[in-house]
Amino acid sequence: MLALQSTVNCLPEKTNKKSVLKSFGNLEKTVSTKNKDTSDRSCFDLKEGFEIGKKYKIKDSISSGSYGKVYTAIEAETGNGYAVKQQKFLPKEGISGSVLREIVSLKNLTHPCLVQLIDVQFDAQSCFLVFEEADLSLYDYLFRSDNYLPALDLVASYVHQLLRGLAYMHGKGFIHADVKSQNLLIDLRGNLKICDFGLTRCSLDPTDQIKGDRDVATLYYRSPELLLGQNYYDTSLDIWSAGCVFWELLTQRHAFPGNSEQDMIAKICTSFGAPNYPGVEKLPSYRWMITPNLIAIQPRFRQRLANYRPTLDENAIQLLRDLLCLDPKQRAIASSALKNVWFEEFSFLK
Repeated sequence: MLALQSTVNCLPEKTNKKSVLKSFGNLEKTVSTKNKDTSDRSCFDLKEGFEIGKKYKIKDSISSGSYGKVYTAIEAETGNGYAVKQQKFLPKEGISGSVLREIVSLKNLTHPCLVQLIDVQFDAQSCFLVFEEADLSLYDYLFRSDNYLPALDLVASYVHQLLRGLAYMHGKGFIHADVKSQNLLIDLRGNLKICDFGLTRCSLDPTDQIKGDRDVATLYYRSPELLLGQNYYDTSLDIWSAGCVFWELLTQRHAFPGNSEQDMIAKICTSFGAPNYPGVEKLPSYRWMITPNLIAIQPRFRQRLANYRPTLDENAIQLLRDLLCLDPKQRAIASSALKNVWFEEFSFLK
């Protein structure tokens, strides 16, 4: 319960923190009664028909990872379909910090471009988060199918929805810190929703910096200042990651598929040249990562993009460049990026 209390205490000042704590009911009691056998901490393979709190019945397994497992489920009373994320309790801590962050974040964030948390259920060994159902992830659409390059109106719509969700989160003081195509859900109606809030952080001031942890965001989507050793981040991290997703939508390729932080920096420099904004040379890894060869590289951003979108509108190119600005202080903010005139060309804004 202390972990939940400390997480709730980080919420913005206007949040009704008592109501957040109350919404979890007998959480402390539930966690304390978990099964004491901790020899196997992997998630169970729930079988079809498995009941969760006598309210939901498991249908199929969707995916699994370090976070646990995700299933489709049916609500017994209504027949409505949902996605259920299962995570086993940890041996000492009970509910993990990532689950607490996800619960607290989504209990305080409601927006059409964020996945909706419907319910939270517990049994003796696991926590179950019940979400609205989606058809697939953006990653599956782009990289696990035989689809052609998405039409530009769909690209623009997805990017606009992503930026709308981030603008809302950032305005509330929340940083997602793990924006990537795998954490964006889409449906057949063209909707996009941000999901997986396990790394989300919040602060009283939307302009605050989160210090002491730079190993956030999946490597392909990690911003250059973090790759160079900066030990704090802010909302500009999400914007860089959104730029990487924009690139993926335009090309069906990862923007910077490096196999290490140093390789990531090399690939970023190939597109944009070496970062040279004020103070960058003071970052811990700058001197050994930014070699003379990288400094001498001629940027190939436009050439790379033209291989896939040779006739892309200049406003779209500028938007992508603003999101992928090397200087985090000059990087676009979500609310201003939404005003890019490129979006006005498409019917979803009319």
